[in-house]
Amino acid sequence: MIVIVSSSFKGISRKSADGDPLIEKEVSLKIVRKFFVKGTIESIIIKMRIPTTKKNKQTVNSLSFSIQPDSIYTKEDNTYAVFRLRNVTDNFKLIVSGNITIYNTINTQNVDTNINFAKYLMPEKFIECNHRDIKMAAKQLKGKYDIETVLNTYAFVDSSLKYEKNESVGAVEVLETGVGKCTDFSDLFVALLRANKIPAKTIHGIVVDANSNNPQHQWSEAYLQKQGWVRFDPTFRCPIIKVGKNYEMKIRNTYIETGEGRNDSELKGWPLHYDYTSESYGGQVRMKEFFDVVSK
Repeated sequence: MIVIVSSSFKGISRKSADGDPLIEKEVSLKIVRKFFVKGTIESIIIKMRIPTTKKNKQTVNSLSFSIQPDSIYTKEDNTYAVFRLRNVTDNFKLIVSGNITIYNTINTQNVDTNINFAKYLMPEKFIECNHRDIKMAAKQLKGKYDIETVLNTYAFVDSSLKYEKNESVGAVEVLETGVGKCTDFSDLFVALLRANKIPAKTIHGIVVDANSNNPQHQWSEAYLQKQGWVRFDPTFRCPIIKVGKNYEMKIRNTYIETGEGRNDSELKGWPLHYDYTSESYGGQVRMKEFFDVVSK
C-alpha cells in the first residue's frame, strides 16, 4: 500500500454547530494498493474500511476509486467498500484518493445518550479487561472522577511501556512485558479503562505528518461524562489536558480516522481483507504495502 498524505494548515478557526472552535487542516490523501497475480484467478473479493465524515473530527470533502466498488455499506460506526473482480490474470492497482478536512477540537459538551455502552465495557481479544492482572492494575489507577481515572491510566501506560515494533500481543502480555507497539499501547489503555467501568474503544487510521514510512496507527477514545468521546493517544502523548473545574483539552489535528473496533468481524480483524479463488493450480494473489507521507 502506498499512502501519500499532503497537508496544508489553513490556520482558520471556525465554529461547530454547537459553537465550539474548530481549527482545521486540509489533507490530500492517496492510498495505493498493489496486487500481484500468478496464474488465472477466477474471482477476487476485496473489502476495506474507508474514511467518512465524523462530527467535530473530520469532514470527507471527496473520495474516489480507480476501480469502482461493487458496493459501499455502513455497519455500526464503520463504512466499507467492496470490490469484486473476475478472471484476473494481470497485476493491478487499487487507488483511493480523497480530500479531507481534520480538526483540532475543543469541546465543552459532546455527550451522546444514544450509545450502547455495553460493547465498550466488555472483554474481547487483545482487550482482556476481566483478567485478574488488568483488574489489579486498574484498581490502583481509579480516581474520584472519570477524568482523573483516565489521566491516571494515560500516565501509567505512557510511563510503563517501551515502544517496540513486534506482533501485537494484547493488554495482559504487554502489561507483563512492558514492551509493545501502538496497538498494544491502545489495547492496554482501553482494557484498564473498561476494568474501571469507563467506556473505551480503539480507533484505526492514518497519522498526518508522521515521521515514519508507515503512517497507519491505532489510538483510543474514552467516554467522559462531561464531554462524550475524547481521543487519547498513549503512544504519541495526545491530548494535552489541564485539569481544573472546567478542564481544557487540546487535541492535535493530525489524525484521519478510517474505522473503529479492535476485532472487526467484517474484515476478520484487519483494516483490509481479501479472498480469492483460482482456476489454475498454484494460482496466487499477493498484496504489497508501501507508504509515503508528504506534508506541505
